[in-house]
Amino acid sequence: MHGLRLHKPIPPLNARCAWFPTVRKNPALRGIPLEVAAIKFEEIYNERSGLIREYDLHAYLEIPLKTKIIVTFNIKDKILENLWLTFRRGLLKLLLKPLKADYICSPNFSCYFDTPRYAWWRNIWRNVMIAREFQELGFKVILDVSSPVQATHNYYIDLIEKNRIKCLMFNCQTLKLNRHKRFAYERFRVFDRLPMDVEFIITGLTSLKEAEPIYKTLHRKIYFTSSSPFLKAICQQTLRSHRRVTESAENLARKYFAYFNNLHLGLRNAYKHTGKKAR
Repeated sequence: MHGLRLHKPIPPLNARCAWFPTVRKNPALRGIPLEVAAIKFEEIYNERSGLIREYDLHAYLEIPLKTKIIVTFNIKDKILENLWLTFRRGLLKLLLKPLKADYICSPNFSCYFDTPRYAWWRNIWRNVMIAREFQELGFKVILDVSSPVQATHNYYIDLIEKNRIKCLMFNCQTLKLNRHKRFAYERFRVFDRLPMDVEFIITGLTSLKEAEPIYKTLHRKIYFTSSSPFLKAICQQTLRSHRRVTESAENLARKYFAYFNNLHLGLRNAYKHTGKKAR
């Protein structure tokens, strides 16, 4: 396990934005000049047939070609297990090779506190094995870090430093539960020992109230991604039916995206990646 290595270094995202949307196909996205957009694998995967429905993601989402698209795997476990079976059968190349995406995350196999330790190590091993396969297929990989205890923290840190990994993703959905908050911030403090040029992508949080403590804790460049502004934009028809909104979904999406990004840029600039709020 400790000898397992990736095939090549993982480059940073190098984006100017502080926040980017997790999106689904919708006319509200048409032509919006996004710098980065994330899409969940389940959005393009047919669970019944086990095949991908769409390969050209820029055409599918109708967004500019210069937008960096990240395929994420923060999805239900059943699809992840199907992906693992596809990998074990040697069919992952046939499934994913035609996919046109700028980045692809390694799978977020669950590591719950109440599961046996061997299950944690098995899921971390599966995460890294599929990340290696993604690299062999020519994708730029973002390593998803699901690490429940200090021993797994140490393994990931060793893997990141020896493989010169510069971009990581953390799923913080459980951060909304009070009993997990202390653990989450402790985990971030451990991983903040990594070199300053390692970028973090945080997913699973929707509000600035949840994001600000992370800006305080981490001393590096971080990005947040969520789907809530996108969902607000595509709900404009409901708002229009109540005579509250007369704008198109596309205009609303532009405004929501710019507003959320500016809020996060304000926090990023306020703390300057030092954990101390600038005066």
